[in-house]
Amino acid sequence: MFKKISVKSQLIFFVVFVVIAFSIVSIRQIYHDYEKSRDFASLEKTVILSTKISSLVHELQKERGASAGYLGSKGKKFKDTLEKQRVLTDEKLAKLTSYLSKVDLAKINPLMNKPVQEAMGKFKYLNEIRSKVDTLSIKTSKVIAYYSYINAKLLNSISLIATKSR
Repeated sequence: MFKKISVKSQLIFFVVFVVIAFSIVSIRQIYHDYEKSRDFASLEKTVILSTKISSLVHELQKERGASAGYLGSKGKKFKDTLEKQRVLTDEKLAKLTSYLSKVDLAKINPLMNKPVQEAMGKFKYLNEIRSKVDTLSIKTSKVIAYYSYINAKLLNSISLIATKSR
């Protein structure tokens, strides 16, 4: 079959074949690199989120401890510590809330969305809990349970980062 085709035509056929094959391989590589780049961008957002969550959890743990100490001492100890700690907690909460308003968590890591949203939903009771701590009208166990629930949800969401990364 190729014997009847001129050398020029055979050469053109060969060049076209090589160009098509090279194009297919190139397109596949570009697509693979694009997916990898998209995954890295998503992972970067998730890691930033996890650092903000970790910072908040750290401050919440300190606030939980100060609250328990304040209640345990019947308001005689930890008042100044608790007031300062609440400011730090509020700062970290504001940073996390601000970041969450800028990213679509359901897109960057859908598995993290539910525990983070559940934890964030509990913050609507934060001022009420704090008020009850201030007036010594809440049991220490309830305060510890409140903070522990939020921390558990937030820490659980961080552990889900591994499911996203390839």
